Amino acid sequence: MSSSSPRHKRSSAAARSPKAFETTRAHKGSRQHQGPKVRGAPKVERGPRAERVAQAHEASKAKQVAKARTSAQARRASKPKPGPKSKPASKAQPASKTQPASKTHQVQRVAAPPRSPAAPRAPQQKPAVAVVPVVPQAVPPPAAAQAPGARVALTCEQLLERVVTLVHERRGEDVVALDVRGLADYMDFLVIASGRSERQNRSIADGVMRGLKGLKVRPLTRPGPEDGAWICLDFVDVVLHVFDPITRSHYDLENLWGDAPRFPIAAPPASAPPAPAGETLSVYEAEAP
Repeated sequence: MSSSSPRHKRSSAAARSPKAFETTRAHKGSRQHQGPKVRGAPKVERGPRAERVAQAHEASKAKQVAKARTSAQARRASKPKPGPKSKPASKAQPASKTQPASKTHQVQRVAAPPRSPAAPRAPQQKPAVAVVPVVPQAVPPPAAAQAPGARVALTCEQLLERVVTLVHERRGEDVVALDVRGLADYMDFLVIASGRSERQNRSIADGVMRGLKGLKVRPLTRPGPEDGAWICLDFVDVVLHVFDPITRSHYDLENLWGDAPRFPIAAPPASAPPAPAGETLSVYEAEAP
């Protein structure tokens, strides 16, 4: 492949001529040792001439420095040397003037005349307090005279007496009341009664709840239809247990609470009154409180 560019022609001519080849090689070598080009730096000649130019440049620079030093020394010598500075005479201080009197007026304290002893005060008379006689408060009427629907406050002994009476009205047998106030803190009296059958046990419990309903006293728990052999009514202060004879002898609560003394209760009447006629509401069908 042939090329007609001028560069190609020069390279081919240098290859044909040995003298031109040596000249090109020297030119390339001088460029490699020139170092990086610095903008504004003097142009360095190639070969021995470049060394002479560098030496001349250094000599001229030294001459300029020597000339600058000489001119500076001449300027310093031409300036007159100042003589020793004389200290200025101290200013005469003015004579001390007497300070003018203060403009603020001084207050002269005048001793106050002695006070005359105060006359003794007459004792004040306290107003008389009217004594109002205390009138004793009227005693509240008995429970029977209170308004209907009002809650009657019963003591634990009164509640016990009422429960025992209601059990006797329903022909409960072997009624026993135990005083457990010194043995338990969740009740005061424990009442144990027996019925001849489960139906009579439900009737006794139903009569007790009906009798205390008018006094606004209701048990914490109500027996269900499956209860019959053992029914428990908890009135907080008084707890009533109604058993049939077999269940009562099996659990024997009297022996379990043997340390509790028996509380005296009223004896059952000679002939218990018959059950109220027309009662169709059983113990587990009673309305909720």
